[in-house]
Amino acid sequence: MLRGAVAVGALALVVGVSGCAAAVRPPAHSASTQPTPAPPRSTLAPTVAPFALTADGLGPLRVGAPVPDDGTAPGVVEFTPLTCTAEADGGAWVPTDRDQKFIVLTVGAHRSGAITSIGDFSSDISTAKGIHVGSSVDAVRSAYPDATVMSNNSTDIYVVNGTLGHLIIEVTGSASAQAGMWPAAQQNLVYDMRAEPLGDAVHSVANTDAYGVCPG
Repeated sequence: MLRGAVAVGALALVVGVSGCAAAVRPPAHSASTQPTPAPPRSTLAPTVAPFALTADGLGPLRVGAPVPDDGTAPGVVEFTPLTCTAEADGGAWVPTDRDQKFIVLTVGAHRSGAITSIGDFSSDISTAKGIHVGSSVDAVRSAYPDATVMSNNSTDIYVVNGTLGHLIIEVTGSASAQAGMWPAAQQNLVYDMRAEPLGDAVHSVANTDAYGVCPG
């Protein structure tokens, strides 16, 4: 069983630069130039933006198969070793673009292990039908009217089967047994979305530490 929480938020990279220089006036015959503003950074890496989360995966990432080493995955994810694993290659695949909030888990937390889950926790990535974290339950029902619905004491889980896996859309509940788990403004909204292999048990990750990478 996989356990242990993994923070999927952005990782900070701090680069310090020191030193000083005297101001230099350009020669009279030279026109001073203004620095070109940097283009705004996309919230999605260019290689991720065209991809939709489906029951079978995300772009080159396919559930039930290892992260490909044919050059299609670099620029989308990179492997991050974790000290919580005993295996030499233990860790998780995380977005190359640290503004992204998704994570790719593999069998045994191995670099070369088959993908067991692709979890999305932000509104940056959508399904092929436009559903994303924060979408309303009505939008989910309209987009996937044939989805299987499972309920627990905090969420409703909409399951859409594909060829390789399930698309799992977890929605915060509003039923009497669920409403106490969420503020009114957070009820009936998509909490998270995941692609997981067919045959794997569908489970809730809301209000749990079940979505982790450390084998145990």
